[in-house]
Amino acid sequence: MLLLLITEFALAYKMGMQDAYRYLKKYDGLNFINEHWWALHTDNKFYAHRDLYNVCYENGGLR
Repeated sequence: MLLLLITEFALAYKMGMQDAYRYLKKYDGLNFINEHWWALHTDNKFYAHRDLYNVCYENGGLR
């Protein structure tokens, strides 16, 4: 399921899979996924992507 979230994030922001993984890892998106998995996997894809992007943006990610 983690791979599915990363794949969908990559598609939503027009990134490659490796770039999306590195981006999420560098800016704590993967930690956010692990901590809030219970909410993200049941949420609408749009809101899950937006939340991931906002967490990364707040941690210094500008894309």
